[in-house]
Amino acid sequence: MLRKNSSKGVIAASVISLALCVAMLLGTTFAWWSASTSTLVNTVKSGNLTIDLVNDADASLVGEKLDFVAEDGSAVEDVLWESGSSYTVQDVYLKNTGTTDIKYKISVIGISGDEGLAEVIDWTVNGDSTTDFVGTLASGADRV
Repeated sequence: MLRKNSSKGVIAASVISLALCVAMLLGTTFAWWSASTSTLVNTVKSGNLTIDLVNDADASLVGEKLDFVAEDGSAVEDVLWESGSSYTVQDVYLKNTGTTDIKYKISVIGISGDEGLAEVIDWTVNGDSTTDFVGTLASGADRV
């Protein structure tokens, strides 16, 4: 008889243990559906970037050939790279019609042939005489 009571106790303990395991399993899986998180610091912002090269009349110059002009304002057929000559091209502007601000850098690169000649040419943009021109253009800005 003693043995029969102990078997019932073992079975009762096993059922209680099984019920506790099922309760803990349900409790942990409940966290999968009830957990939440939020951040107020991080924001992801996207926009479009639309940049164009334009002339004084806001006409696009992309793919167009820029003509050299002599100091006296006359058009130049053949550019003579000689000491003391000065040539300009028509005014060219960057225009940002997108929704994202940009930082830009204009570099004079890719000169092939006589690199010695390229070293003595003074490249000037907006009065700055250097080969790297850096600036910022805000979204929706007119042009720079």
